Amino acid sequence: MNKKNRGFSFVEVILGIAILAVVGGGALKVFSETGLPQQAMIRDYTVAMNICERFLSSLHNDLADGMAIDNMVDKDVTDAILENPNIQDYLKIFAGGVGKDTTSLTSNFKALLTVRPGPGPQSGVVKNIKLEFKWHIGRKQHSFALESYVYTR
Repeated sequence: MNKKNRGFSFVEVILGIAILAVVGGGALKVFSETGLPQQAMIRDYTVAMNICERFLSSLHNDLADGMAIDNMVDKDVTDAILENPNIQDYLKIFAGGVGKDTTSLTSNFKALLTVRPGPGPQSGVVKNIKLEFKWHIGRKQHSFALESYVYTR
């Protein structure tokens, strides 16, 4: 057997590693960048859900304490959410991290509250409450809605 035909030369091995690094690096970049927007969207939906839950929970507590609430359709409650101290941590996460200014969020999201009479004969004391949280990332519009019933006195 000839000594030349036994394997790859050092130059061929180095050239193969270089080609693999270039192709592998490009493929890694493509796949890792496509996952980032998906992760941000999942984070935003989770944070939006937590903001809606906290706001509705505080609204339920206010109603249990005797606050009266009128029927309304799509009332803008964005300012009430921005001023709620129980929601500030979630707003900072939604803004892109702790330490960001939450007042700049008013252009990024809107919260709409709908209150209607509940079903059945006690529609005066049972209220259907729906909070819709809308935000946009670039040109894409996203929304999350949370609905509940509450007994009012």
